Amino acid sequence: FLPIYNPKYVKMYDNHQLGKLEPHIYAVADVAYHAMLQRKKNQCIVISGESGSGKTQSTNFLIHHLTALSQKGFA
Repeated sequence: FLPIYNPKYVKMYDNHQLGKLEPHIYAVADVAYHAMLQRKKNQCIVISGESGSGKTQSTNFLIHHLTALSQKGFA
């Protein structure tokens, strides 16, 4: 994997406004997570693409980031 999926990036994209940093799956996860907390409404993220485009891997990274964000409050 590229070195853009590590704890450094989890922290970097935590609670940053969309568009302030380079596009990243962590940014999408972060916006959805914080919108859920602030608005107290469920959020939905749609990942689409052709076969072999990395949808499953993107979903794994997204879930990893959501897990890291949710555990932060319980540390």
